[in-house]
Amino acid sequence: MATLNDFLSAKPFVSQVGLSWGVPEITLSNNVADSANFIDFTAGSAVVSNGTDRITVTGAARTKSLNAFATANNGGSLDTGTKTNSTWYHAYLIYNSTTKEVAHLFSLSATAPTMPSGFTYKRRIGAIQTQSNGVIRPFLHHASRQLFEWITVVYDMVDVDIAVTDTLYTFTVPTGVPVRMLGRNHPGTPTSNGGELFIMMRTPGTVLNTDSLSSYAYLVIPPTAEFRVMASIQVPWITNNAAQLMMRRLGSYGGSAKTHHITHGWEDISILLGA
Repeated sequence: MATLNDFLSAKPFVSQVGLSWGVPEITLSNNVADSANFIDFTAGSAVVSNGTDRITVTGAARTKSLNAFATANNGGSLDTGTKTNSTWYHAYLIYNSTTKEVAHLFSLSATAPTMPSGFTYKRRIGAIQTQSNGVIRPFLHHASRQLFEWITVVYDMVDVDIAVTDTLYTFTVPTGVPVRMLGRNHPGTPTSNGGELFIMMRTPGTVLNTDSLSSYAYLVIPPTAEFRVMASIQVPWITNNAAQLMMRRLGSYGGSAKTHHITHGWEDISILLGA
């Protein structure tokens, strides 16, 4: 399983035969005819592994759903169980070395999907999320960077009082692997004038060397109700496997410590490590 330490000390990962993981050349997207229930996979190649060996395979373009696994186009791709609302599913390219068949698979697991009979090679190539109504959340996927963007941004925080001590907050990015969360944080609604608020966000597991103001992400100084100096920051930090970042605050402004957070998407850097 990929961990934070893998990213902080990552080195090029090359197999014994010199085949690196590379970037999967497969793009995921919501199906145009039925974006709520089907995902399109473009034709493309990826390095897959059985845990010992790695080979490059090429998959045909396919449209797949979260129904039970079948190799046919327009069929299901779920490894086990049934589709669940408000759930992350990881997408894989899989390979049967006996029949030479390439297929696509969805799984709750980011590391150990239940493989269909005969399929022994796999490569994770992305993740999707079902919403509370079961609809697959619309997204854009830029395969060359493994960048996923929400078509409609997600407000993960609206006027949330940030804690004064290190606290984990959860965001709408994949669980099961660390990813680089892409979003924006900005002050919430003050209840009066005056004060200063400093917000700090960082990758869980990293050490805060100092509690000085330089460790915090932005400053808010609202001198009057008519004029408030407010700043916002982009958030490029790496989440833990539970889709969380560490946050804390210092001070307050306008009688408030409230913050908004907008999640735009994520960069799935773990895919580049073969995770």
